Amino acid sequence: DATPDTKPEEDAEPDAGPCTPACDGKECGDDGCGGDCGTCPEAAPFCVESKCATECVPACDGKTCGPDGCGEVCGTCEDGELCNDGVCEAECVPDCDDKECGDDGCGKSCGTCDDDSSCSDDFECVLNCTPDCEGKICGDDGCGKSCGVCDDGSSCQDGTCIDDCVPACQNKSCGADGCGDVCGVCDDGELCNASGKCAPECVGSCANKDCGSDGCGVSCGACDADQTCNASGKCIDNCVGSCAGKQCGDDGCGVSCGACAPGSGCNAAGKCVANCTPNCTGKTCGANGCGGTCGTCFGGETCVIDVCASTPTEPVRVQFNGAIVGPGKANGTPWDGPGTITAANWSALLEALLGDAPVDDTLALLNGVLGGFDKPDPTVKVEFAPQGSYDPALSGDLVTDADNQENTYTPQWPGNPGYNQVTWHAAMKFKVTLTDEDLALDDPMGAAEIHAGHIAAAWKAGGVYSVPVFDQTDNQVLFLEIEVKCSPDCSGKSCGDDGCGGVCGTCPNATSCVAGKCQGGACGSLSQAGCCDGQQLYWCDANVIQGLDCTASPSCGWSPDNSWYDCGTDGSADPSGSDPITCPF
Repeated sequence: DATPDTKPEEDAEPDAGPCTPACDGKECGDDGCGGDCGTCPEAAPFCVESKCATECVPACDGKTCGPDGCGEVCGTCEDGELCNDGVCEAECVPDCDDKECGDDGCGKSCGTCDDDSSCSDDFECVLNCTPDCEGKICGDDGCGKSCGVCDDGSSCQDGTCIDDCVPACQNKSCGADGCGDVCGVCDDGELCNASGKCAPECVGSCANKDCGSDGCGVSCGACDADQTCNASGKCIDNCVGSCAGKQCGDDGCGVSCGACAPGSGCNAAGKCVANCTPNCTGKTCGANGCGGTCGTCFGGETCVIDVCASTPTEPVRVQFNGAIVGPGKANGTPWDGPGTITAANWSALLEALLGDAPVDDTLALLNGVLGGFDKPDPTVKVEFAPQGSYDPALSGDLVTDADNQENTYTPQWPGNPGYNQVTWHAAMKFKVTLTDEDLALDDPMGAAEIHAGHIAAAWKAGGVYSVPVFDQTDNQVLFLEIEVKCSPDCSGKSCGDDGCGGVCGTCPNATSCVAGKCQGGACGSLSQAGCCDGQQLYWCDANVIQGLDCTASPSCGWSPDNSWYDCGTDGSADPSGSDPITCPF
């Protein structure tokens, strides 16, 4: 128990105040203030009991030190001793280290406690405490003491002695042992699973995802009722499939319409037919037309219209760079000029197209054996179906005869025409039509479709991607070269980031780019209190607009403590209305 200590005022010497010499009735000796009451003459040189005397008898009986009364001493003390009333005693050194109260070891005090506190045995001031052991047979009494001790084999829990818990760690290397402790700790980079085993840590990510799993079983969000989460974690409009008239195959939305019996396969019309020959030309996955598949996708890729690919998660630019076309028309005549393309020529071209390096082998043949024929002047027209239906407003001649490349099997269209801000959709497609521009009569060279799978494959390739055109029976259009990349977005902007590492424009001197607009050097009506444009904070400092992105510390709003707009608030406006939250630009 903590017990009160004696207050130092009871032990400490009181302050005497100014000293008054006391020499009444004295001829000599101490005046009580460090001075003396006079000096004795030579005729009576000794001061005895404050009187001058001719003789002095030293008074050293019972003394080993101190004055003898005649101006001498009765002896001196050794080092470490002090003379106390004529007796040598060991010198006392006060000890108040780490003490705030109690005895200093020399009869003095190290300090006093407040009225509501007492000095403990540890020389600390503690609040006066009343032990509380009601309903307890063990544990702390609330004042640093114990209410009791439990027997061996039991432990105190909430003031009650209970039998000790037996840890349950059989076949476990981590996790709770059932007794308030753990069975072990996993190494860095590992997590304890539900079975009590250390397993590699799963680091989930919802970056660029609106839905689906983060890769570790945690949801990144849910789609609306009329939407579906695709493999890239984006909510897309629900696809309405149909199995009308089909026995097998795909319903158009990736759902099977049925399976064929062994020995038969599913044809292109969705009918089960006997003696089926699998067709995987141009496919890396999906149905082979005979009830089997053309391959399995790995590494996070999904099968998108018979092609393994990762789909774009943001709007992209689809660019038409060029094409590789055949050496002549279906009747065996070159595009322009005399000559005949032989069956051997066509056979060699087919062999190149089916080889291990079809693009390189085809180009080598066109630049070699077939290079002597007059070549066409290809132009291109593209029709775009964002979600399966072609939109006339999005279609047209991307390159005309006024600016196309002439006399070539490998036209590279100037300016790389294409479409910006294209959102990937499972039903999206482009129809590309090539024409040989002639002086008298134009020759159709063929048409081909680029579907969503090709777009995904080109996005994965990260550069120019050659789409093989397998549905051209005349072998006139062999490859279409496309590129799918980040789509710059400068809508409503005259400066600032275009979203693809470029800029939407630069501002002239004495102006700055604020929210995609060039603003004058002066702040205008923007005050030092600032404003919020979504999660972008702006304020005026020295007549210059300053900005800060609050995305990492939401939300941009009024700070009552600072009386200005700041990050990390509840996003509300100035309650007084003096400084509106809306920016004046």
